[in-house]
Amino acid sequence: MFKAVLDDVTLVRDSLDAVSNFINEGTFKLSKNGLSLIAMDPANVAMVLYDLLASAFTEYECSSKTKLTVNVPYLVSILKRAGTGDSVEFKMTDSANELVITMTGDSKRTFTLPLLEAHGNPVKPPEKLKDGFKAEVEVESAAIKAGAKDALMVSDCVLLSTTKDSFVMKALSDTNEVNLQLSNESPSLIKLDSKSAVKSKYSLEYLEKMMKLSKVAKTVELRFADNYPLKLDYKALDQLKVSFILAPRIDTE
Repeated sequence: MFKAVLDDVTLVRDSLDAVSNFINEGTFKLSKNGLSLIAMDPANVAMVLYDLLASAFTEYECSSKTKLTVNVPYLVSILKRAGTGDSVEFKMTDSANELVITMTGDSKRTFTLPLLEAHGNPVKPPEKLKDGFKAEVEVESAAIKAGAKDALMVSDCVLLSTTKDSFVMKALSDTNEVNLQLSNESPSLIKLDSKSAVKSKYSLEYLEKMMKLSKVAKTVELRFADNYPLKLDYKALDQLKVSFILAPRIDTE
């Protein structure tokens, strides 16, 4: 038996909306502590790690560990139908092959979301990835989102770099250059830990989609190294943590 109620669907809707840019089907693990999802995008360029705590819900009940696989974009489209002030209930019995979503406000509306059969092997996060990070940065989400949008004006990739005193996002084209530079004195830079100069290039198409999480988290933590995967962590205290791992863009010329 699984039952969960939200008085405000915003956090779940907006976070899953960002996740749905990378996957169609997602298998969620349910437990008494909340629900989690680990998935790769079809191109194997980005990994999503999604953890929604039981404390994010007004009511939460999960009698036993279980899994449910759903079409994530369709789930998001249902959640977008919730009106301001509507409570949203998710319910699934042990024998059911569907997730029932009920919205209660001025009226009562029910949506039935069929459960899917999971395909492929479960995705596991790379255990040793954290050992290779050489730079750790925490930045206001709005600042880095603006930097990514600026960079998209001139390129489809961005170079992230750090020194012990600054964090830089740079994009180049044949004729144009865009820079976002944050120093230790910048109010948007919360934390910078880089004992040496570090730089790596990443896809802006992917980064822009990941940065939609700025709707639910005021800051984002970035960890990377030279020509190494980038990890972004978005957190809503005691409610949600969403991490993305993005492969670096390696120049072959």
